[in-house]
This record gives sequence, structure tokens and C-alpha cells, in this order.
Amino acid sequence: MKKYYLLFIFIIVNYSFSQEYFSFNGTIYNEKSFKIFLKNKEKGIKKFKAHFIPNKIEKVKDSLIKYGTIAFLPREYELDKIYDNLLKPLPKFEIEKQKGGYFSSDSLVGKPTIINLWFTNCPPCIEEIPILNDLKQKYGDKINTIAITFQDRSKVMLFNQLHKFDFEILINAKKYIDSLGINGYPKIILLDKNNIIRQIPFGIYARDKNSSELLLKEFTKQIELLLNE
Repeated sequence: MKKYYLLFIFIIVNYSFSQEYFSFNGTIYNEKSFKIFLKNKEKGIKKFKAHFIPNKIEKVKDSLIKYGTIAFLPREYELDKIYDNLLKPLPKFEIEKQKGGYFSSDSLVGKPTIINLWFTNCPPCIEEIPILNDLKQKYGDKINTIAITFQDRSKVMLFNQLHKFDFEILINAKKYIDSLGINGYPKIILLDKNNIIRQIPFGIYARDKNSSELLLKEFTKQIELLLNE
């Protein structure tokens, strides 16, 4: 019993030293200083709250560093719960394919994966399609690329007459998307070879050309890192 008791004490003490840090615009904050930083950002703004939206988490020894951006959103707005799943396995699925049959998440294991969550009436989703097609062309079979929507086959097929996807489209996935806690679109999820969620970028497209190029450059960098793991 003495050995088990000592092991229990070690775990509790070791856990107490772990910390979370937040990286924004090149500056890293501890949890307390970051809360103060966000409160200062909200000064003079009554209806909106400063939300930190993480897109990547790194483990450094016994600590976590969360990288992300800040968005001012209505105070009643809740962030998508998918962000809580960073560094966790993607929940398994078996979803209907646009071309017939079903697609299992188990088939993604072994390669990095880009998952695109979208729908046909979403303008930013449409803007991202050619970017995703270019990435598919660049990396080919080195990565998996799939698109998932809650919409049905007829709507997607009609949409595809004007907008072509160069990768698999999964449909009728409302139940699964809801289980992930997705509210905002488009949403990109980047998985590693073991289906662990490694990044949820805050978009890979922007109206400004320079911003779009920077977003794509950073996203491509993350893909390269996963390919080399």
C-alpha cells in the first residue's frame, strides 16, 4: 500500500506544476496576465466580449501553449466547442458519400488530413474551395482531404455544377457536425497521421490578398510539419 500511496502523491504534485500559456501577436502570456489583457481590450465596449480563439496547441514539457487570435463577439455568443478538442482524437464517424456508399474516419489513419466543414450558401466556404483544390493538387496522395456538409445530395450536386471539388464530399452529416459543436463556417480541421486534431486555423482565406497569402503560408507550414513527423 505504501508504494501506491507515494505514486498518488507524485501525480498530484507533478500535475500542480503544469500551466497554460497563451500566444497572441508574438507575445506569450500566463493565464492570469492574459485574462487582464483581454479585460483591457474590452474597455469601453459594453455589448461585445473579447474571445480568444485558439487554432493550435503545443506541448512544451509539462505546459501547454495555445496560439490563436482575438475576436470581439456579442456577449451572449458561445465559441464553437470544437476548439476544446485540440490535441484530442477526432471523434469517429461513418458518413454518407456524395457519390454513394459510406466513408469511415478509420480510413484516414496513416496520413495527415484536411477536413473542410462547409455548406453551399456560405460565401467564405466558396472562396476556400479553389485554395483547397490547389492544396490537394500540391500534396496529392500524401494527405487526405475531405469536405463534410450537413446538406443533402441534391443540393450538393447542383452546387457542384458551378463549383468543383477535387476531393471527397461527405453529406447529410448534421448529427455528426452538431456533436463536434460547430456553429461557424467555414471550419478547417487539420489532423495528424493518428487522427489527432492538431490545428483549427482561423480561416485560410481573407479578402485582402496579402492576408490570404500569410494564412495559406502558415497553414502549409503546419501540413509540412505533420508530413515530416
